[in-house]
Amino acid sequence: HRASTCLLFPSYWAEGLPITIMEALASGSPVLGWPGPSFRDLDVFRERTDWVVASSRVDVWADRTAALLGEADTGRLASTARQIAERYYDINDTARNSVAAVNQLIERWPRQGR
Repeated sequence: HRASTCLLFPSYWAEGLPITIMEALASGSPVLGWPGPSFRDLDVFRERTDWVVASSRVDVWADRTAALLGEADTGRLASTARQIAERYYDINDTARNSVAAVNQLIERWPRQGR
């Protein structure tokens, strides 16, 4: 993520907060995301509504990415992304919640063959 200038996350569905988004923000990469039902409540997109791309068209994503990176100081963008990560997200909580979710799924699987 440190080598990237921006993360594009056009996925419609996600469970909780994708770790990829946290990694990008913590590394100083702003994240452009889709306003799907799983993402509308994420702190990053509530704070930075200009990072939401409400289109599935590639040309719209390309234009928004070019506008974001062309109009802003990339150092300031990196600082903003890092501040959002520090303010809202805790990797330890995310890791615990991810492990708990996987354990819950395992418990729901049929016990045949285990």
